[in-house]
Amino acid sequence: MSVSRLSCDDITINRLYQFAGGWTLLGSDLILIFLSYIFILRAVLRLKAVGAVTKALSTCGSHFILILFFSTILLVFVLTHVAKKNVSPDVPVLLNILHHVIPAALNPIVYGVRTQEIKQGIQRLLKKGW
Repeated sequence: MSVSRLSCDDITINRLYQFAGGWTLLGSDLILIFLSYIFILRAVLRLKAVGAVTKALSTCGSHFILILFFSTILLVFVLTHVAKKNVSPDVPVLLNILHHVIPAALNPIVYGVRTQEIKQGIQRLLKKGW
């Protein structure tokens, strides 16, 4: 937006395109993810295997948490850009950093701790430290 502000006199149409494009991309992504979760849950609930439902819900839950972090930070970033007169100039910089760092940092933690071998290794490491 800063570049378009410098290059154009009236940026109203540019802001509308940016707003519509952003919501289309983010909204369609979230809708498709939500629909895929519905199909996954429907298929999992039909399974008769012991523990299959818990395992599937655990995987979907951790994935959903990461998507929630990613999307929430992105949404707050967009909203602070819209209301930038009331927001400190440092807030968008911080949100941009969090948008890139938090999902990448949480990804190995969320998926790695679920692995039994990694859990046992962490437990051994903690026992040695005590």
